[in-house]
Amino acid sequence: MSKRQKLSSFHFECLPDEILLKILSFMDIKGVLRCGKVSNRLRAISNDQSLWSKLNLFGRHVPYGFIGKAMQNGCEYLHLSYACVNQGDQGDKKSEVPWKLKYLEISQHFVQESAREDLVGVLQNCHFLQKLAVEGLMLNSD
Repeated sequence: MSKRQKLSSFHFECLPDEILLKILSFMDIKGVLRCGKVSNRLRAISNDQSLWSKLNLFGRHVPYGFIGKAMQNGCEYLHLSYACVNQGDQGDKKSEVPWKLKYLEISQHFVQESAREDLVGVLQNCHFLQKLAVEGLMLNSD
């Protein structure tokens, strides 16, 4: 019998949900989202709150709708320093359900006026904040 015949093979989809969740926990959120496109089962696992609880989006371009998805999936700690939050073609930024975000980091040195409006949209939906970091961010009275 050859070596190849002695080795048994297993399929990724045969792994229990707990193991798949652990594997996804080693990925960044972009990888988690990609895996969620593979199958309905992986999509359900990729929406687990443990993967979304703490998000670090430092310096990234973040669609406003993605932040809404993160809040739906249980995000409590969101780091948006130097990130460019853009509304895109979304209409109203006011969420029907208040976000349960506890910590928000939006420190930046310079923010364009349009991006500032999107940050205001983020802040409008934060009803349970315990800590807000805004170092270097120029805010107006609104």
